[in-house]
Amino acid sequence: MIIARTTARNATDYDRHTLSVQAYEKALQEANNRANEHTTVLKNMFDQTFSLQNQFSQLGMTLQNVFSISGIQQFAQGIIRIGGEIEKQKLAMGSIFGSEEKSEQLYGKLSKLSMISPFDVEDVMKYSKQLAAFGIQYDDLYDTTKRLADIAAGVGVDFGRIAYEFGQTSSRGWLDARELRMFANSGIPLLQKLADYYSAIKGQDISASNVREMISKRQVSFDDVKKVMWQ
Repeated sequence: MIIARTTARNATDYDRHTLSVQAYEKALQEANNRANEHTTVLKNMFDQTFSLQNQFSQLGMTLQNVFSISGIQQFAQGIIRIGGEIEKQKLAMGSIFGSEEKSEQLYGKLSKLSMISPFDVEDVMKYSKQLAAFGIQYDDLYDTTKRLADIAAGVGVDFGRIAYEFGQTSSRGWLDARELRMFANSGIPLLQKLADYYSAIKGQDISASNVREMISKRQVSFDDVKKVMWQ
């Protein structure tokens, strides 16, 4: 009887153990199935992402090639335009000075100047020609161009603006109220500089009002303007 009960209990325990193992195996299989499904989903996602990356990469290469060709064309056109403009400036310089040799020599100096200046060679040539047209002599032209370029860069205004104001005063031979205002608007305190200059050379106090009166009487020469600007 005891043996029968023991055998029955062992059978029950075996059945329970078998059921537990089967449940575990079933749960493990379901977990494996879900893991495989998850892996498949991830693989599909990676495949799609990789495909999309390839498409964008190919599109980027295509656009890069298009823009590279366009950029090269624009660069070449820019070189041709600038080269043509420089040739025109050189011819104009040659006409002003009556010598192509002088024009070539000046161009060589101005080209080197443009390498150490914030202004490109096209601008340097153009405004140098403008100064020559206002009457700046050949021997003074390079130095004048360099000094004015430095001043324009220092006060942060257009080189052409400074060249025009200086050239106008040079052409007239004396400073008028209009150019004085233009210099002031360009950030150059010419009035005070002139007052300090005249005070020093005359040995007496010359005020800004005195200088304005001198300007109204055309007593402020271009040479005086040049001296204070070169200080």
